[in-house]
Amino acid sequence: MYDLKDITPSITEPITLSELKLYLRIPSANTGDDAHLTELMTAGRIKFEKAAWRSIVPHTYRLTVSEFESPLELPYPPIDYVDSVSYWDGSAWQTLDSSDDYFVFGDNKKEVEAAFYDGYKVKIEFVTLGDDSEDYLNLIKEWIGAVYDNRPDSEQIQEKVVNRMAGYRAQSAR
Repeated sequence: MYDLKDITPSITEPITLSELKLYLRIPSANTGDDAHLTELMTAGRIKFEKAAWRSIVPHTYRLTVSEFESPLELPYPPIDYVDSVSYWDGSAWQTLDSSDDYFVFGDNKKEVEAAFYDGYKVKIEFVTLGDDSEDYLNLIKEWIGAVYDNRPDSEQIQEKVVNRMAGYRAQSAR
């Protein structure tokens, strides 16, 4: 079992309000829905990141694994770097030495190997890069459009878009 916390949530979105309004064909002078559209931009990014298991914007995550098993692939690539790895000794967190106790492998996708700590409760803090490819952003806009339009078939469209988002997760696992 694991627990993943975003300890530095993004303060900017990869899609601007003007880009979204252009996509949705909303005149820029029409500002009545700007707050709602801004909320949908954040919700769409989060929906994509969760479905695709990829970071669209930079984050710092804390991953706590109740029973560590080496090697462990870190979620939400592309991963920039692993900041720290600690294990629970029963009374306090003990920080591991990156040169002796654990190793990080991979480029965008990273795995942490610390075989000696298999079975321990382990905490890993890592930083992701943003991967805001046009394909990803278009899927987010498409999802927002389905929600915003509130059409009778909106839920089916949203589900299809989320399934396409999840396809990127399957691709990254290869």
